[in-house]
Amino acid sequence: MQLRNIWAILLDVPSFANFDIQFIKFLDSECLDDSENYVASPLSLKYALCLATIGASGETQKELLNLIGFKNVDECINWAESYTYELERFKAEAYADKSSRTLHIANSVWHNSDKGGKLVPAYVDTINDKLLSEVYSEKGNK
Repeated sequence: MQLRNIWAILLDVPSFANFDIQFIKFLDSECLDDSENYVASPLSLKYALCLATIGASGETQKELLNLIGFKNVDECINWAESYTYELERFKAEAYADKSSRTLHIANSVWHNSDKGGKLVPAYVDTINDKLLSEVYSEKGNK
């Protein structure tokens, strides 16, 4: 079965999975021609959008939740936390033999302190404690 036919079959899935499909369809139709190969990770994009969604509020948060297919921010946090936990579990099992292979996932939040505003401590705690990610506040270019 061709890849394009698989996407057509999957279009009726819930909005959570629909994000993944729409992302790949966008790349396929708008960014690349049929002669190019590519690697894309809807999972990584969704995780990064979760980091932003958790820190957003109001209409922005609602739009992000709708985009990635979650009903509320708690559902988003729970998904990201489960994803993080499963990656950590995989690492522990896969590399229990102390082999030279390793898996590192680099997720972080960067705040440009020159742009104003402050990160809410509860947001930083959620990112650090539940998602095992780092939060940096650095001076950037104005």
